[in-house]
Amino acid sequence: MKSQRGKGLLGLFAILICLAVCGFFGYDTMDDIKLGLDLAGGVSITYQAKEENPSAEDMSDTIYKLQQRVQNYSTEAEVYQEGDNRINVDIPGVSDANAILEELGKPGSLVFTDEEGNVILTGDQVASAKAGIVDNNGQQEFVVSLSFTEDGAVDFAEATSANVGKHIAIIYDGELYSYPVVNQAITGGECSIEGMGSYEEAENLAATIRIGSLSLELEELRSNVVGAKLGQEAINTSLQAALIGLQTATFCGQQGRISRPVRAILSGQF
Repeated sequence: MKSQRGKGLLGLFAILICLAVCGFFGYDTMDDIKLGLDLAGGVSITYQAKEENPSAEDMSDTIYKLQQRVQNYSTEAEVYQEGDNRINVDIPGVSDANAILEELGKPGSLVFTDEEGNVILTGDQVASAKAGIVDNNGQQEFVVSLSFTEDGAVDFAEATSANVGKHIAIIYDGELYSYPVVNQAITGGECSIEGMGSYEEAENLAATIRIGSLSLELEELRSNVVGAKLGQEAINTSLQAALIGLQTATFCGQQGRISRPVRAILSGQF
């Protein structure tokens, strides 16, 4: 009986710890706890690349692009790769699948503008964008190296020649990602953006520039709206189980009020 009583008190102690953890992290109610797609409901979409064997870089860039977009719907949204050519998108807490599909299907808009807001270059004029590390007098610097298409090199040469000492903004989907100063006219079709704080920052900017002219096309394989009913049932079941555990722990703790037959059943002694 002492063993059973100990287990009951241990269960009660575990429940109290869970409640304390929830309070520590600021969860005053169940509504404050972040729920995934299976609990909150939402939209689940699977895309497949039209290209038969997409490169790992194209897949990574596309995932990054979709991640940037789905954050507008939910900070708990997840984008992840399935196999070699499929991408899954899970967005909890939303229900309008058609509106989301329409928005995600739009191509991203990447532009380079001068200080007056005039577009001087578009994303499809960028041939490549890669993050890198260079040595500058013994100090590591994180940079993004760009190369342009033939017509992009011409437009960029004209724009940089007219804007030496001024800023050029790099804008994707209406959001400013970089605002570098033009040090000199760039006429060779290649340039680098300096001043990154880390390699990760440089890679994120490079990926943002690459997806502005992303060649990888996706087709929707399936999409569905996941109801929150199943998730709510799971929460209710968990709460009921916790309540039963609490009642059992309290019951086992009241040893003096348990009759002999009950003690026999709980301890397995007849």
